[in-house]
Amino acid sequence: MRRKSRTVLALLGICIGIAALTTLIALVDGLNADATDLIGKMQGFMVWDKSVPDQSMSFISDSYESRIKSIPGVKRVVPEIYHTVGKINNETVPYGMDAPVVTGINPEDLDYCAYASFIDKVTKGRELKSTDKKSIMITEDFSDKYKKGVGESIDIDGTKFKIIGIMKLETSMAGNPIIMTLDDSRDLYNIDNDKISSYYVHPINPDNSKNLSKLMEFKFDKLQAMGQQEMMEQMGELLDNLKLFAIIVSIVSAIVAGIGVINTMLMSVMERTKEIGTLKAVGWTKENIMLVILMESVFIGVIGSILGIILGYFVATTIGAQFDFTTLVSLNLIIQNFLFGILLGIIGGIYPAWIAAKMDPVDALRSN
Repeated sequence: MRRKSRTVLALLGICIGIAALTTLIALVDGLNADATDLIGKMQGFMVWDKSVPDQSMSFISDSYESRIKSIPGVKRVVPEIYHTVGKINNETVPYGMDAPVVTGINPEDLDYCAYASFIDKVTKGRELKSTDKKSIMITEDFSDKYKKGVGESIDIDGTKFKIIGIMKLETSMAGNPIIMTLDDSRDLYNIDNDKISSYYVHPINPDNSKNLSKLMEFKFDKLQAMGQQEMMEQMGELLDNLKLFAIIVSIVSAIVAGIGVINTMLMSVMERTKEIGTLKAVGWTKENIMLVILMESVFIGVIGSILGIILGYFVATTIGAQFDFTTLVSLNLIIQNFLFGILLGIIGGIYPAWIAAKMDPVDALRSN
């Protein structure tokens, strides 16, 4: 408290480091929870061209449909077309997780397509019908972003479409599908009538999904299949990398904070040289001196951790609300970050405490 400004700066360093760690890990854990919930809703698996990374780049023959249906254990096969959107109302669409994707399906398959489990309900208008031409269903986010409602038209890659329905999705991680008929999607992107992007395959027994997808890949060497488990593994690997990146960034920030604590405590020791000399002269041991200095640095760590956790919680919650992400500030995360802040305080105080403990009391008392 003798040097309030310096102490506040040391507290601020730890606070920012712990806040960054709390925010980033809360966001990654929230994304992981959303992804697990999202993928867990899938009852089937996707099948598309083996030579491309995703469905939007895939073009396979629709003749596979009857051949896939003939495989024992297959309940239903839904042909779909996916294509990334280039321009909306003549404006280029920026790439991102929420970027709109044209999804072409047969309207009678709407309840069985890959997006079916992610559609909560149609909040405005109605669902797509087989008789609809140049008509689309959009998400609430898409409607809000482009300020378009039911009955209005919107230009998608140079073609006008009428909005007939607005959907509410279970999670923002499902993206922004623009649902239209297969024929309309083929016409829009000049796709041959005998081509589709992928199939969504429903097994009779969902528990047999993985075995059935492996059988599919064995029978059709030009196709790849991906179900719940494969998606979870890929998503888990991606989120683990994100979590590692978040931890590295936060640790670097925390190390800087630790250096700030060392500097604060060293300056404190230097300014209290006579005081330390007096304490040693009246019988204080090296251990007593070290304990006093360490307790002060630990106190800075404790206060900085508490403030950092609170700040991180509010930042993570704000970001989650702004971008419709789930954020998870778990008890384990709070405890781990709190202990990490204390550890920073201890590490920041060890060297200054050692400097104070080894002072000669006579020389300390003679100092100016």
